[in-house]
Amino acid sequence: MTPKKRARLGLWANATPSMAMNHVPDVVGESDSPVLNLPGPSIPDPSIPVPAAAEGATIPPADIPDLDAIPASGPGVSDGDLRGAIHMLTQLVAAQAQRSHDAPAPPNGQGDSASSRVNQFLRLAPLEFTGTDPEADPQDFLDEMYKTLRVMKATETEGVELASYRLRGAAYSWFKIWEDSHREGRPPARWDKFVNVFMDHFFPAETMAARATEFEVLKQGRMSVWEYHIEFVRLSKYAPQLVSTMDARVQRFVQGLSP
Repeated sequence: MTPKKRARLGLWANATPSMAMNHVPDVVGESDSPVLNLPGPSIPDPSIPVPAAAEGATIPPADIPDLDAIPASGPGVSDGDLRGAIHMLTQLVAAQAQRSHDAPAPPNGQGDSASSRVNQFLRLAPLEFTGTDPEADPQDFLDEMYKTLRVMKATETEGVELASYRLRGAAYSWFKIWEDSHREGRPPARWDKFVNVFMDHFFPAETMAARATEFEVLKQGRMSVWEYHIEFVRLSKYAPQLVSTMDARVQRFVQGLSP
């Protein structure tokens, strides 16, 4: 097994108004279709769109039925319950009409546009990588990027595109050359392919081997136990074959402790 850590990125709710709490949760992602449980009358078909007002116009108030004109309800349901349900329903329709007027139409019929995904990604502030800083570890960049992409539930191909937004200078120049050569009659690059070529370019085999050797001979020495632990974790990722199980990891850590 090559002493190289490879991150793997797997495939990665429309919020609805809650009438009971009058609260709209802020959730990013996808979920089941919303279900509203109202007493009394049935809910209008949600598939019928509410017409939006013309630009610059205000949304007129929803037509609230004359509650006094509602006939007596059947057994088991009070007039107050029925009227309250109708009132909540009309408020919901008005709120949906207002949101449909205020929100811009999603591009190409997609609710999650490319620009909104990029903005979401940048708000998470992932690491940048220039490719010229000797103190910057390419593996650290990939590890942190992988965690960010998992939070976003990004796809294999989307992950490559988003990661490129955090490449700077020489690293971005390299990416553009690689991307242009990869596009010639080939499908979009996937995350695992990007990881391999990225590490091969910015972390060559001889550097990887040197780090693995550092881990093999690592001892606590004059370091505190905590400092030794930090160094152990940092270097162990370059020699995963030596710590492939928890027992092996614990044994090697204990062996490196000062007597």
